[in-house]
Amino acid sequence: MIAGPIFARELHVAPRRPRHFIQRAVYALGLFILMCTAWLLVAGTQQISTVGDMARFGTVLFQILAPLQLTLVAFLAALKAASAVAQEKDRGTLILLLMTRMSNTELVLGKLLASLLDVAVMLWVALPIFALVVLFGGVSLEAVMRVFAVTFATMLVAGSWGSTIALRNEKTFQTLAWTAMGIVLWAALSEAIALGLVAGQVPSAAIVGLAISPASAILAAARPALETTGSFAILGNGVAWYLLATLSVAIGLNLIAILRIRVWNPARESRAAPAADVSPRAGEPVEAAPASAEEHITAAAKSGRTVWHNPILWREVMTRAFGSKMFLIRLDYLLMFALKMAVMYATIASGVDFAH
Repeated sequence: MIAGPIFARELHVAPRRPRHFIQRAVYALGLFILMCTAWLLVAGTQQISTVGDMARFGTVLFQILAPLQLTLVAFLAALKAASAVAQEKDRGTLILLLMTRMSNTELVLGKLLASLLDVAVMLWVALPIFALVVLFGGVSLEAVMRVFAVTFATMLVAGSWGSTIALRNEKTFQTLAWTAMGIVLWAALSEAIALGLVAGQVPSAAIVGLAISPASAILAAARPALETTGSFAILGNGVAWYLLATLSVAIGLNLIAILRIRVWNPARESRAAPAADVSPRAGEPVEAAPASAEEHITAAAKSGRTVWHNPILWREVMTRAFGSKMFLIRLDYLLMFALKMAVMYATIASGVDFAH
């Protein structure tokens, strides 16, 4: 089996946990309550007397539930995949897994699929709830299948991103930060391209945006597929391009993780061994590196640097006590904020009609 023993174990152990049943029951109940609340809201504010009114309600409800589920699944898949690998690193068991007879493919795909098992079960449980929307009218079973295909592909690429980032980074906070920011930047930048706010209103930009934007793809999948012919007629509206792009990215991320997992994750002792063999040159003083926060602050004060009245805060803000990647994370936050402001300004200035 290509997924290996890790996924096989999770497949047999997960149904024994009460949390497995509670999660899918709560998710299905939440969707059903949301659908009932929307019906009570519409029925209480306007009169529904014709089949057309029912069909319009079903269309609006479907276009609300589909993006909501996509957003939840994307973030949940990415964070669960990242946290699964980060927990292995925190417990020190990832090195033990690398010492087994499992291949890189079994290890990477096994951890990925095992972490996405709960999310996939949630999607399977939500399928009957979405099928109920078809009874209102205005929505076809083909549209439901398109929405779930887009959601499943997004789950795979988001989980692959989180798993690859977790295998690359050592710190759990850095892993979760890069994972969340990558998903947000992907959604914001791809939607800006799809709306023509980056490359302008050109047909090629719209096609590329639809192929890489999860928001545009889920809305296109929720609409009826008209004037479609050929083998991919059931997909329609360019959804096939999105599925092809996301699955290609997921395969690429997993290939990178498979090829680099043993390079990114050697034993900690092997990393520290060369440093212990290095001897100082003749005449050079030997200085021990600070082992604690107090020694780090004392060494900085002796070197002439001004320490604040709150030395712990000074250490976290003014030094690289947590590594140089923290500065890249802060810079990514600023770039993400600037991108959002630019997209909002361009949207308001261009007068884009989001209703269509």
